[in-house]
Amino acid sequence: AAQAAAAAAAARAGESQANAVESSSEAAGDALVSGGSDAEKARVWERTFLSSPDTALKPTISFSSPIQYAYGAGEVTAVTTPSTVSYQQQITRGEFVRLVQSRLANYEGLDGYTMEVVRFFKPEPTTVIVRWRAEWGGAGGGADGSTKYKLSSDGGVDGGVVTHVEETWEFKPKPGAQKIDFFNALDYCKARSPPGANALLPATFMPPVKLAAWELLKDDPNYGGQLIREEMDVVTEQVVIAFFALSISVSLLAAEVLHLAVHGCSFANGC
Repeated sequence: AAQAAAAAAAARAGESQANAVESSSEAAGDALVSGGSDAEKARVWERTFLSSPDTALKPTISFSSPIQYAYGAGEVTAVTTPSTVSYQQQITRGEFVRLVQSRLANYEGLDGYTMEVVRFFKPEPTTVIVRWRAEWGGAGGGADGSTKYKLSSDGGVDGGVVTHVEETWEFKPKPGAQKIDFFNALDYCKARSPPGANALLPATFMPPVKLAAWELLKDDPNYGGQLIREEMDVVTEQVVIAFFALSISVSLLAAEVLHLAVHGCSFANGC
């Protein structure tokens, strides 16, 4: 009986300690999660990043998304599963804030862009998840996604709460449409490009092409899993390189034909 009482007391002590840690973690997250509706909570959450990054974010955070962009100087690492690839990178809080600001500005350039918060919730004390639906462009322009924030459990020690941000999304057409649109998907991916990136560099224009092509393949009813994401990326890159090589060849040939026409030359007279 004495042993049972001691065990029960130890269990109660352990539970109290766990509850204290959970309460501390809850307080850290709840300092940022406030307001009425899920949409309003998400707006408060986002505004906090922009207005008080030192309070909301750790000095360096882990950021991941399905598009292979480099948002900072840190190495980009691929985390692969059979169905998808996520690209993870350590970025500073300043780089994350600039990314959010740039993305919001780029979204305004998408025709008819709207974003609806489907749900905002905390499944556990150190996790906040925002599920959202975005639509833009034609009937094939839409995406269902989520953004997961991992929180520290120290109540904001070292000047921040968020330690990890993970974004995922899948392109889904608007209600009534049958297929996603490649160019609408491409525009959305380009809107997430690094701030100030040169659109002509392969590191800028290839990642959105690869992801849009992969999503288009998955959306095909005849797709049966013959290719995984990494294999499709290789195929897409080869197709893009071949397209540019062909375009350059055609342009050079057209220039030569124009030169001959302007100078009244022909192969018959040896020009």
